Amino acid sequence: MFELIEKLLPVVLIIGLGIILRERQVISFSVVNGLKQLITKVALPSVLFLSFSKSKLETKYIVIFVLVFMMCCILYGVGTWINKYYRKGFGEKFAPGFFTGFELGMVGIGLFTALWGIEHLNVIMLMGLGHEIFIWFIYVPLLEYRNTGNFNIKDTIKSFAFSPIILAIIVGIAVNIAGIYDFISGGFLGKSVIQTLSLLSQLTSPLILIVIGYSMVIKEVQIKKVIQYILTRALSVGILGVITLFLIHTFIGKVDRLFDVAFYFFLMLPPPYILPLFIKDNKEEEELFSQMLVYYTLLSFAAYIGLMLISL
Repeated sequence: MFELIEKLLPVVLIIGLGIILRERQVISFSVVNGLKQLITKVALPSVLFLSFSKSKLETKYIVIFVLVFMMCCILYGVGTWINKYYRKGFGEKFAPGFFTGFELGMVGIGLFTALWGIEHLNVIMLMGLGHEIFIWFIYVPLLEYRNTGNFNIKDTIKSFAFSPIILAIIVGIAVNIAGIYDFISGGFLGKSVIQTLSLLSQLTSPLILIVIGYSMVIKEVQIKKVIQYILTRALSVGILGVITLFLIHTFIGKVDRLFDVAFYFFLMLPPPYILPLFIKDNKEEEELFSQMLVYYTLLSFAAYIGLMLISL
């Protein structure tokens, strides 16, 4: 129990700091948006490059990438079917986007490294690559199509190729496969670069937790509909997630002693925070999904306490 408190208390305090910064108006919303840019373009790429360049990569992990990608695709289909079948209960245009995707960047990586240690980041990122491909090439185009009625595949590919996070993953994998990490870190210049990236990567967890705390603004919502959405997604993700994990074990066996914990952690993540950004000309629906993300994030934290109690 004391070990659990030692891990959770810093997380709670930093999130609380984010709340205080908002309530006391120490920093503005525009500053927080700047912090998000710092996270996605500097801190996260640094930690992801280091993780992928040093972690043990095996060809069998391709199975995990593929199965996670397929799980996310199926969940979108499930969300579409549920939204159509339970028209009276849901009916929001962007409802299918709530049932799939996981906020790995702005919640998952920071929280996982804070609770289980940055040295285990490579475990959670085994789910990350398949998920990111789904987000860029399936999720975002589908949301864009629902928003405007069309999407540009060239812009999607360009955004994917030049994303700092994707570039960090690709370069990290390339360095790993080439086996040149020790060579790079052995020289004066290379060692300095690696140390710089290590320092920048340490910003990831605290910055993400501050942003989460700052963004947790709870407003009045249609509580019955929120509960219906959250429970239906949690049930859908839980069932399909357990099946996916079973298939992973069937095809490749044991992956890592922490893999099952990391996989359940992944399943408990809230939907992508980008969802409300694609909702145009419908303030009510945008507000509904924004608030549902806040409530889902709070429930995720509660679920992680239970997960830590089991895993410790």
